[in-house]
Amino acid sequence: MYKLTDEALAKKKKVLLESMKDFAAFCDGHGLVYFIAYGTALGAARHGGFIPWDDDIDISMPIKDYGKFQKTWDKTELGEKYTLQYKKIAPYMPLMFTKIRRNGTSDIEGEFWYLPMHWGISIDIIPFFNAPRTKIMKKIHRKLMAKSIGCCEFSMYHPDAPELKKKYKNLMSRFLFGSVRFISFFCRSSGEFLYPYSRTPFRPRDEFYPVTKMKFEDLELCAPAKVDQYLTTCYGDYMTPPPEDKRYGHPTAIVDADKDFKDLIAEMVASGELKR
Repeated sequence: MYKLTDEALAKKKKVLLESMKDFAAFCDGHGLVYFIAYGTALGAARHGGFIPWDDDIDISMPIKDYGKFQKTWDKTELGEKYTLQYKKIAPYMPLMFTKIRRNGTSDIEGEFWYLPMHWGISIDIIPFFNAPRTKIMKKIHRKLMAKSIGCCEFSMYHPDAPELKKKYKNLMSRFLFGSVRFISFFCRSSGEFLYPYSRTPFRPRDEFYPVTKMKFEDLELCAPAKVDQYLTTCYGDYMTPPPEDKRYGHPTAIVDADKDFKDLIAEMVASGELKR
């Protein structure tokens, strides 16, 4: 267990805000749709910014805009400042979405530091998909997404598995994700979205559109149209903070906003602080 100090948390939040500002400007400049999501939307509604004890930023994007974002990000000047990370270009990334990692920083999951990937401070970009109309196709769509996520996470939870099996799971995760995307392509007129990492996987389109704006610290960011409905579906009574013993961010994170993750890992391995 690694404790994130108040100073480290404050520095991390500063980097996150800078990253979010760059991302929002990029989307505005390229006509891309995004929404603040999950704990970020909750923080905006309840605190006007970060949840005080939270330490990340979550963004959702419709799959069409998500694909355009992936294709164009590194072709701009932002490609020097950040590293884009997703399964196709970072096979050992154990998450089925995209991260924008700030170069020259560290935000290492202590348990999984051995995974060969970029570990800079990041914001999460999570796609959602046009959903089929029929019950059977919706069930297939949801199961494909769940299996894709499960295969993606395999290398994280089975570090000692044979490399061949890890490669197979990585390929399967990409194939299954592609299948979810393929089905979504033919469901553009559907009134629902498949929304990953949610207790309610299918959400009505009018919960998100038309896009509105919310204050988040000193930024104005895009948010779901019916943010109260969105947050109630996600969290129930979202305006009531949890008990103090439940207020925490990512307790396994090793954060340093001023040091590159490669240097920090090398130092901690040499000192014996990080071990397999």
